[in-house]
Amino acid sequence: FRTCRLLFTRPGFLTAEYLRGCRRPYLHPFQVFFIANLIYFLLLPYIGWSGLRTTLAIQTHMMSYSKFASHLVAERIAAKGVTLEQFSHSFDHVVDVQARSLVLVMVLLYAVLIAVLQSRKRQFFGEHLVFSLHFAAFWLTAIMIGIYGAFSLAFQIFRHYGIIIRQFQSDDFIFPLSILVMVSYAFVAWRNVYRDSIPMALLKASVLAAFFHYALDIYRFILFLIALYVS
Repeated sequence: FRTCRLLFTRPGFLTAEYLRGCRRPYLHPFQVFFIANLIYFLLLPYIGWSGLRTTLAIQTHMMSYSKFASHLVAERIAAKGVTLEQFSHSFDHVVDVQARSLVLVMVLLYAVLIAVLQSRKRQFFGEHLVFSLHFAAFWLTAIMIGIYGAFSLAFQIFRHYGIIIRQFQSDDFIFPLSILVMVSYAFVAWRNVYRDSIPMALLKASVLAAFFHYALDIYRFILFLIALYVS
């Protein structure tokens, strides 16, 4: 509980403590990430928002690469000799199984980005991986559950009373809010861990937050390819 509290109230503190060798009082960075991951996927069925679980319908209709994905799906269905409905059921089952572990792809992508941003300081990749694990644990809980999950539940309540809010309308507000929260958190964390100047820390935190959208798309595309050829 101490670790979880510090993750939210003191950005970067857990990373800085781990890197300086003070590790016994806190959970290991991988434990923090996996607990956040577990909480997210346990709550996902009740949230009502797809998030990291991208079904075949989402992959072929709502992603930037949906046209290409639809083409690959059509070829796969023809090769297997099944109906779209049968393939969709198998595909979504694989997604349910693989989505939990593949979140690590986003952690690694963030660690690589941080290593690039810090390339002049000649630091170890493991240091950036620890930062990335704590940052990913934060956005899994604060962004994916706290913001998107809360708004999704609110929209379900509105829908119950006949108030319909379409996804593209809500995204115009939720996405900027998510980016603002991530920039603020990453800025404080960066200052505490890497000790950069305020302008440099703000710039790097902004890059880190802006990368979230691209990392999420890369994760979803890798998940799509695995589900496509395992189904």
